[in-house]
Amino acid sequence: MNMKREHAELFEVSPKTTVCARCRGTGHVRERSQELEPDLTRQSTDQILYARPLVSSYIFDATRHASDIARRSGLEVRFEFMDRTVSVGPTSDPDLVARDWWISEYGKTPEESRAER
Repeated sequence: MNMKREHAELFEVSPKTTVCARCRGTGHVRERSQELEPDLTRQSTDQILYARPLVSSYIFDATRHASDIARRSGLEVRFEFMDRTVSVGPTSDPDLVARDWWISEYGKTPEESRAER
């Protein structure tokens, strides 16, 4: 794999506090974690960076990390999540990408899935 050094560095996550999208910081706040790593088995191109989710990744966190990488690089980030390809571009809404993945995988919205628990 011939991934450029600067592309590999995009995957590194500096400690940064993120705010819960639902409560906007009035409740849950946590440290952002690294959800993706470079996929060294695939050849990245001038338009696409290939990634692999870490074992404990959650689709919403993975798409947010991919979105951060895509915005900083100006490239699309692609990864496989539970045998489905996920593509996140520099202008993509990471939560909508994750929601679409969820509906495709489970046949219902995340809210419907939560209500069934």
